[in-house]
Amino acid sequence: KALELFYSMEGRGVKRDVISYNATISACGAAKQVGKALDLFTSMKNRGINPDTYTFNAVIEALDGSGNYEKAMALMVDARNRGVYANALNEAPKFDLHRCSGSVARTLMRVVLSEIRSGERDPTEIIVVTGQGTHSSGPAVLSDKVRSLIHDDYPGLEITEVPGNQGRFVLELESVLKWIDRG
Repeated sequence: KALELFYSMEGRGVKRDVISYNATISACGAAKQVGKALDLFTSMKNRGINPDTYTFNAVIEALDGSGNYEKAMALMVDARNRGVYANALNEAPKFDLHRCSGSVARTLMRVVLSEIRSGERDPTEIIVVTGQGTHSSGPAVLSDKVRSLIHDDYPGLEITEVPGNQGRFVLELESVLKWIDRG
């Protein structure tokens, strides 16, 4: 339905813009139509419409949700090169994921750890802030998703908890170096 509406816009004199592309890409991702989401992403760039943070989020969420982690990581690096996610990806050693979805947070961590392992980024202690810690009430929103990613996909990396703050943990330098050595 979202695609029908999107494709009928121009026939009705409504110009497609970044907002209409974002909404349609997001709808395609939610409907597991990743190919269509990627086609729309390409189409918008070909039409000279610059993707924004919401666009990249929607495409990364679609790719992550379909298990296409390598493409999601490549897209995140492309986004960083365009100035999107630059703060989150360049803040080493602290990575603040407060405003990230689970998919974007996992992809960001995959990029950072991949760059460390490949030597593109110097090994360092990594402080991960997922939110809902000492300054918020309720359970940590992203912490379980990011912790599960590290536990499941990066064996050997040890998570050090920050007492009293469930929304923050540390990957200490010693643990990172051992993980690199196990390569």
